[in-house]
Amino acid sequence: MSQVRLYLDEDSMRRSLVFALRARNMDVLTAAEANMINREDDDHVATASALGRTCSRTTLLITAFCTSTVFSRIVPIPALS
Repeated sequence: MSQVRLYLDEDSMRRSLVFALRARNMDVLTAAEANMINREDDDHVATASALGRTCSRTTLLITAFCTSTVFSRIVPIPALS
């Protein structure tokens, strides 16, 4: 199964979230790393698409997934447990 490649826009790139995702070996690129700060949402979606990444504009959804009981059993992280 191929890994999801995430692109986190400015609303979703909290340092703690990025750290937690990367600690679980998730492939994450932030808007800051892509030099996409202060851009329109459509620009973020276009960039993510061009890079073959999933664009997430919802921190809550990603956080809920990564801290879920099922995911935590697969890849436990002490800081989130």
